[in-house]
Amino acid sequence: MKKSARTKQELITELDQMKQFASDIETWEAHYKKVEATLKDGEGQFRSIVESASDAIISIDNKGIITYWNAAAEIIFGYSCTEATGMPLSSLMPERLRNNFSKGMNRLAQSGESAVYGKMVEVTGLRKDGTEVPLEIVDSSLQSNGQVYYTAIARDITERKRIEEELQLQKLLFEQLFESSLDAIAMVDKEDTVLRANQAFETIFGFTSEEIYGRALNDVIVPSDLRTEGVSLSQRALSGESIRVETTRLRKDGSTVDVEVLGYPTILGNEVVGSYVIYRDISKRKQAQIALKESEEQFRNLVENLNEIIYTTDENGVITYVSPNIQQIAGYDQTESIGKNFVDFVRPEDLAGRIEQFQKVISGIEEISEYWMVSKDGDQKWLRTNARPIMKEDKVVGLQGALIDITDQKRAEEALQESERKLRTIFDNANDEIIFIDESGIVIDVNRKIEDIFGWKPKDIIGKSLFEIDFVDNEVMKDLANDIASAVEAEITELHSFEAKRKDGSKIFVEANASLIDTEEGDTRILVIIRDVTERKLAEEALRHSEEHLRSIIENVSDAIIVIDADGIIQYRSPSAEKLIGYIPEEYLGFNAFDFVHPDDVPNAMPVFEKLLNTSGGTESLELRIRHENESWCIFEVTGKNLLDNPAVNGIVLTLHDVTEHKQAEEALRESEERYRAIFEQAADSIVLINAETGDIIGFNDHTHNNLGYTREEFEALRIPDFEVIQSTDDVAQHVRRIAEEGSDVFETKHRTKDGDIRDILVSVRTIALGGQALMLAIWRDVTERKQAEEAALQARELEEIDRLRNALLASVSHELRTPLTVIKGLSESLAQTDVEWDDETQLDFLRTIIRESNILTHIIEDLEEMSKMEAGITTIQQAPIKISILIGGFTGRLRDIASKSHFEVRISPELPMVNADEKHIDTVLINLVANAVSFSEEGTTVILEAVPGEGEVIVNVADQGIGIPSEQLEKVFDRFHRLESGVAHRRGGTGMGLSICKWIVEAHGGRIWAESEVGKGSTFSFSLPVIADS
Repeated sequence: MKKSARTKQELITELDQMKQFASDIETWEAHYKKVEATLKDGEGQFRSIVESASDAIISIDNKGIITYWNAAAEIIFGYSCTEATGMPLSSLMPERLRNNFSKGMNRLAQSGESAVYGKMVEVTGLRKDGTEVPLEIVDSSLQSNGQVYYTAIARDITERKRIEEELQLQKLLFEQLFESSLDAIAMVDKEDTVLRANQAFETIFGFTSEEIYGRALNDVIVPSDLRTEGVSLSQRALSGESIRVETTRLRKDGSTVDVEVLGYPTILGNEVVGSYVIYRDISKRKQAQIALKESEEQFRNLVENLNEIIYTTDENGVITYVSPNIQQIAGYDQTESIGKNFVDFVRPEDLAGRIEQFQKVISGIEEISEYWMVSKDGDQKWLRTNARPIMKEDKVVGLQGALIDITDQKRAEEALQESERKLRTIFDNANDEIIFIDESGIVIDVNRKIEDIFGWKPKDIIGKSLFEIDFVDNEVMKDLANDIASAVEAEITELHSFEAKRKDGSKIFVEANASLIDTEEGDTRILVIIRDVTERKLAEEALRHSEEHLRSIIENVSDAIIVIDADGIIQYRSPSAEKLIGYIPEEYLGFNAFDFVHPDDVPNAMPVFEKLLNTSGGTESLELRIRHENESWCIFEVTGKNLLDNPAVNGIVLTLHDVTEHKQAEEALRESEERYRAIFEQAADSIVLINAETGDIIGFNDHTHNNLGYTREEFEALRIPDFEVIQSTDDVAQHVRRIAEEGSDVFETKHRTKDGDIRDILVSVRTIALGGQALMLAIWRDVTERKQAEEAALQARELEEIDRLRNALLASVSHELRTPLTVIKGLSESLAQTDVEWDDETQLDFLRTIIRESNILTHIIEDLEEMSKMEAGITTIQQAPIKISILIGGFTGRLRDIASKSHFEVRISPELPMVNADEKHIDTVLINLVANAVSFSEEGTTVILEAVPGEGEVIVNVADQGIGIPSEQLEKVFDRFHRLESGVAHRRGGTGMGLSICKWIVEAHGGRIWAESEVGKGSTFSFSLPVIADS
């Protein structure tokens, strides 16, 4: 049955429903457009805020690929937004961190879990240029269209890290200084109670830091009779006065010690909270001053009528005599010159060389030298001098010499040299490459520009043909050579352009021209000038693009972001603001931002705010204290950017970074730095910080430059070799490397002041590591006065030793001569008796004894003659090449006669290398050593003579089985007149000079001599002779 047709009413009803549906569609469409417009406005506002943020804001997808990159990220990492988009985030990390990052991304993608998700952490980033940058970073996630995105907000904390590391380095430096000081340092509070003492305090006073801690300093180390003085010094230091006195203090064992006391107040802020006291042990200096004696004599033995100027000086260079003709050359009369130091007549620029030359002559080196002398009228004279040391009792007391005026000759030579230097300077410093070649194409000379243009060093080019140098193809070189030859013959200068190769194979374009030069010797040279004309072009444009997720980025930034209008009224805040300052939005939206700023900070903040208002697009930063919801004050680093002209923002964007904890740490480190810097600057020694790799001085206190007479600016320009006297530049570098390897050293050296004075310095140095850099902390103590006193005392002791040796010689010689003379006299008188008739055998025995005793007398006289020649310096060593086996073999017969009552063995290999030796003097050494071995051994024991190879030397040993030498006498056996007496020694005569003569002979050969012995088992005397190179 068919369905009946719809009625009219039904159609009307259906039409009305359709109209209503259309109306509803229009209403929803209008609502959707309104929502869309609102979203667009919000998106534009947040886009502007994110693009102006000072932190890097980076979005990645769930595969770790970068999808968004703001302007701050480009500043931090160096990649433009176009370069960064599509890069894996791991490429912004050092290689060592990427594996852990990949594992973390996989775990986050699979389980949604992350060890650092939502937390602020410090990480290391990698810039485009390959450098690393410390970052503070927080991340978050967002889901959009079923896709998970992650956002990271990164802040460059390089400057903060630098400040933290610098403060920490300062603390470590001053801790090292405190513990490394050679002086005792004690820190006390206002009640004189010891808070801390260094290691040197225990060294000087005997109290450990634990024993002294908490005790009153005056009660412990101040003697009872000096208690009033001690209390007064403490009160003066606490009143702000700096103290420096010499006094006496007590050690733990009850003994006293002379000290220099330096006291300084300890000031924190504007309040004196205690003091620190430095004690320097001056006992040795006091003792040296007491022992100081002076005994010097002057003499003159020069004639005054020579053409040369004759002069003498003392050991310090002070002129003690000069001949009258000094006035003809220098304009000074005799009286004006005597008493002045020779350096007063030397040009300042020549001073170092003249002092070095003076030291050589004083050390015994005679040589001729030349230098400029400044005359009385300011004119300069070039002089030649020949000087030698003046000796007195084996000690150098000055020098004597003669001066000749060679000014005219030298000025002519210098004019020629100056002309050559100027031409060489122009040649070497030309901006173009300059090559001199001969007619056959061989390079004669080339300037240093060759290395800049082609990468070759001049030494690699000079002496070679142009065809041997691979800087152009052979065919090009042939054509170039022909063109240059044609241009030279035609006497024209033609410019050639061509492609050339550098040493590393890279291509460059150059221009070259050539010209002909005739030398004074009549030779023809070709001058070639080459210029690098390579053009390099660099161009790059950065494109920036914006991406989604701006709202998520803003809401997850770790710092608070606040937008205020031109009146300071808060218009917007990020969710992190509530975490940082505790207020919910209703509590501060619509309020003036300055209502939350500490009242004391408002006067400083208002000018900055006004400046920001007047600078469209400008940025300003400052630190402010902002009130927390709990009424505490937090310190924020506030950065503002003026976006009032940006319609999407229409406000000032403030970024608030909480630095409260950082500031508290800075303050603690700053207080520590103030305490230790006071010690550093007030120390009585020079304190120097040295780069352990380069040896350069990178830090020093005021005492360092003041002690050497320099200003701080002058001393900053110096290096250690500039004032070091004993060590050369290479020696200083080698010493620095050795200290870096061994960790520390204590030694003495000499430093030259700005005025030329020489100061004795005690150096204590140790290596330290600060911030990953190897440094050396050195303390230089001026011990000049102590050394001078010690040297004077040493001279006195040397005079006493000379007197002792003279007496020993007289006693020894008189005894040794008397004994054989007594025997000879007695036997001679017996033979001369007329009333006694001796048989032939008895008479022969008497004569043999007389001959033996005469030989002993001869031996004594020979020793005395040899020693006197050596002392007078007239003994000469006539060395000649000879094999050691031949040298010793020639003496074997005589040695066997000497050792006839012993079992004598000779062990000499014929393969030993050759040496330079004086046969006569080596014979003397061997005879003395073998005779000694026989004399101090029982009859029938073994005496061994052997020669063995050493490192660059041959060693000769003479070993016996005798009585041996006590260890306390072993070091004296080579001293003059030293003798060993023994009941078993077979007397052979002598004065105790035999071994000292041996020592002189061996050392004159460049060798060394020594002895080893054990009582009851025998002795071995050894000496060495250097072998001839390549023998």
